[in-house]
Parts: sequence; C-alpha cells; structure tokens
Amino acid sequence: MSSANTSSTLTAPSGWDRVLGALQSLGRSLMLPIAVLPAAALLLRFGQSDLLNLPWMANAGGAIFSNLPMIFAVGIAIGLTGGEGAAALAALVGFLVFAFTFTTIYAPAKIANPFTAIGGSIDVLSGILIGLTAAALYRRFYDIRLPDFLAFFGGKRFVPIITAVVALILGVIFGFIWTPVQNGINALGVGIVSLGALAYPSRPAPRAQFLCLVSAWRLYWPAGGGAW
Repeated sequence: MSSANTSSTLTAPSGWDRVLGALQSLGRSLMLPIAVLPAAALLLRFGQSDLLNLPWMANAGGAIFSNLPMIFAVGIAIGLTGGEGAAALAALVGFLVFAFTFTTIYAPAKIANPFTAIGGSIDVLSGILIGLTAAALYRRFYDIRLPDFLAFFGGKRFVPIITAVVALILGVIFGFIWTPVQNGINALGVGIVSLGALAYPSRPAPRAQFLCLVSAWRLYWPAGGGAW
C-alpha cells in the first residue's frame, strides 16, 4: 500500500506541469488560425497593382486580415475541443455578442461597424479570449441535462446559449476597462522608446534595435498611434 501511494505521489503532475500542459494545448490550438495567414498574405500581395492588379483578389486577402479576431475565436475553440462544431458555433456567437457589446460601451460612434472598433483596440486578444471561453464552456456543459420542458436546449445545444451570456458579461467588463488598459500599454511603449537604444555588444542595425524596444508596444496598436 505504501509503495502504491509513493508511486502515485511521484507520478502526480505538479502545478507547473499543469500550467505547461495548458500552454501547450493553447499553442497547438493557435496553429489552426495561424495556418490561414499565409493564404491571406498571398491573396493580398498578388492582388496588388504591381503584380496581378486584381483588386478582388487583394480584397479577399484583406478580408481575412480584417477579421482575424473572429478567425482566432473559432480556430481556438475547434483546436481545444478536438474539432467539435458546437464549440465553433459557440465561439462565433460569443464573438459577435462580445464585439457588439464591447463596441457599444467602448466606442459608441462605431457601433455600425463593431469589427473596426475591435480591430483598432482589443483586436486578436478578443478572439483568443472568446475562443478559450467557448472551449471551456463546451467541456463543462456539452452533456448537460435540462428539465423535460427544456430538453431540446440540453447537451451541445446549450453551449452557444451559455457562451452568449458569458460573452455579454465579458463585453461589458472589457468595454469599461479597456481604455485604461490600452492607455497603460501605450504609456509602457512610450516609456520603453524613451529609454533610447540599448548597448548591444555587436551593435545591430538601428532598425533592429527599434523593433526590439517597441515589440511590446506594438502588440496592440495604440489608439491614435499614427503610422510608423
């Protein structure tokens, strides 16, 4: 008995192992939406006027880049649930609810096109957030049983419903907190840039130094950040 207990204690994963496992699962799920980017880049580049000069092809590639948050939401939900369609639908529903709720609070003037407001603020992070939420809710509720008069909405059909409710709450929360969060990211980037070039032993090119310094800042383009 004591040897069995010792063996189970030795093989039990630690908290750090669980964190690494969760990060590995997230990394694998990110591969699916990231795999779309080369196709979008090719369409966008070959459609330009200096190559094939096909505006419809360039617009097709641009459409993918303009909707990356939605693609990441669906792709992460699929990747974390083994390809379950109910999770993908829940992620899509959740993202739409989140986008319109967030925009109504964060940028009411852009409510006619909430995806523009999402792209100029929280961007892909919103897709990752909703994808993780949809996957977690699917794992929790995919086999839920409801009372007989609500039985139709039980099981996997319940997942998009509960995801919409949770996305609504997240949209309200992030709609109120994202302005100070984004201002903090902007201030961090400005502070890093104000430090000047760092002293490298090999003195890389100034452009490379600049990119290293502002990499954290450019993770999300700050509001009113202007062009490079």
